[in-house]
Amino acid sequence: MTTQTEGIGWSAVLTQMPERFTENYKAAFSTSQAIVTRWIKDCSDQIQTNLNACTKLANCKDAGEIAGIQQRWWQDTIERMGKELEGVQGQLMALSQKSLSGLESRTSPRPYDE
Repeated sequence: MTTQTEGIGWSAVLTQMPERFTENYKAAFSTSQAIVTRWIKDCSDQIQTNLNACTKLANCKDAGEIAGIQQRWWQDTIERMGKELEGVQGQLMALSQKSLSGLESRTSPRPYDE
């Protein structure tokens, strides 16, 4: 096993690793922060929706009105969850693609390359 591949030695690998690690860490932190921020907002919105539904239910006069409020509340909740999952999925996909592009673009040798 050699310590150089195509003219690039271990010193290049060791100097580029911390920089790439830092870039990937910053991207992961930024994405995580965006996910948590959106999640907190979605939770707050859901709590407000729940309070509104409970207020409406407390003022209901018949079973049909209760069923309508419950159905709208349930549909809104499912739609909100779907949107939240789509947003998280998009952010995680972008993070994964960024990480993969960083791996593909590297010119440093791997220890097992010969």
